[in-house]
Parts: sequence; C-alpha cells; structure tokens
Amino acid sequence: MRFSPGRGAAHIRFSHVDLRYWSTQPCVDAIGAGKLHRLILSMFSETIELRGHFIDSLTLPKVLDQIVTRGATFNIVEFKIGQKRVDQSFARIEITAPTRGELNELIQRLQEQGAEVNRPQLGDK
Repeated sequence: MRFSPGRGAAHIRFSHVDLRYWSTQPCVDAIGAGKLHRLILSMFSETIELRGHFIDSLTLPKVLDQIVTRGATFNIVEFKIGQKRVDQSFARIEITAPTRGELNELIQRLQEQGAEVNRPQLGDK
C-alpha cells in the first residue's frame, strides 16, 4: 500500500532522511477501521532513547534512516533540543516492525549507534 501526503501534512527534512507526518484517514478508508486495528495490533514495538549531541553528529538522521530502510516505522514521542552548545538533546522514539525478529535486529543495530532501549521496570506505572 502506498501513501501520498494529504492536505496539511507536515514535512521535515534532516539531511538525507525525509520525515513525513501522514493522516491515517486514507488507510482507514482503504482497508477499514477494523482491519487497520488488527494490523496495528499484529506489529511489534519498542521504545529507544537518544541522548547527547545526536543532531550535530548526524546520529539522528542515521538512526531514522536505519529504521525506514529496514521496513519499520517510527513515532517521535518526545524531543528536546539543548538550548546551548553544552546542553544535550534528548529524543524518545517508538519503533514498530512487522516481526519480533526484525525489531530485535533493528534495535541491536541502533544500540551500536548509541540508542538506549527504554523498557519499563516491573512495578512502574
């Protein structure tokens, strides 16, 4: 299934990585809400965190490029940019892949680039 940007879609470009925020309405219209819900539930997700100077070091575009080229999707849940040169930036990114194996392999590669996996501890709410 191929999506094209709809009216009002925001477009951000980081170096060679193209981030687009799409409306889910074309997908819902194409396959139906029930099928879309089952499709989403059949995916596997993990949350990673990036800390440091990942923007000027180009780590962020490399991480996002790895996610997209491996067939996964991402949602930037939280993003804080350091205000001064000495301030570190922070990003929390949810990654979704079609299989647990693909997700695990992707997470391993992202950890090699400095990403930390954010797994809630038992008892956390």
